[in-house]
Amino acid sequence: MPSKGRLRWGQIYDNIYGFIRLTTTEEAIINSPYYQRLRWIKQLGFATYIFDGAEHTRFAHAIGAMHSADQMVRSIGRAVADDKLFDT
Repeated sequence: MPSKGRLRWGQIYDNIYGFIRLTTTEEAIINSPYYQRLRWIKQLGFATYIFDGAEHTRFAHAIGAMHSADQMVRSIGRAVADDKLFDT
């Protein structure tokens, strides 16, 4: 059984980004009841009553935001050498 969060990957589908790879730590967070509750909270509020096709939940938003943040952090990590990362 893997001991680190990055050794085993899962995936989830996002309407914008397609399939997103998840670490075991991310999977555990997403599978928690607190995170799953976001599936039923609408991101757009009452706009869904005006625009029929506007279906967007806090869950989908959080998945996309997590993926965007992951891409940014990885990009920063490639741009800076490890020994210089926290130099001021």
